[in-house]
Amino acid sequence: MNFDKYQNQITYPVKPKHPGRTADDATLDAYAVVRDEWLCERGEYRNEDARLTNLFKQDAFEELGISENPKREKLYEIAWELGHGHGLSEVWWHMVDLEPLIRSKQ
Repeated sequence: MNFDKYQNQITYPVKPKHPGRTADDATLDAYAVVRDEWLCERGEYRNEDARLTNLFKQDAFEELGISENPKREKLYEIAWELGHGHGLSEVWWHMVDLEPLIRSKQ
């Protein structure tokens, strides 16, 4: 599985620094505009991140041949909890390890 296609190409926006309690109204208004832009950019980043994570999940289901398995979401939840802190490749390997547990016997 090629994990590069799941990398977010949007740079995470840097949070603007609050000018402080003693700032005048004009400075606070300018900060509010910059903060709103940052919130919008952060939302775009998070939306793209969610889209890529969902794409990874669907691709993993296809790769493992469990797209129609009713237990696939539970498998993903367990693999996610075990591995997401170390990246999608770790989630993938947990899915590979756990997949035999949900495979139907034919």
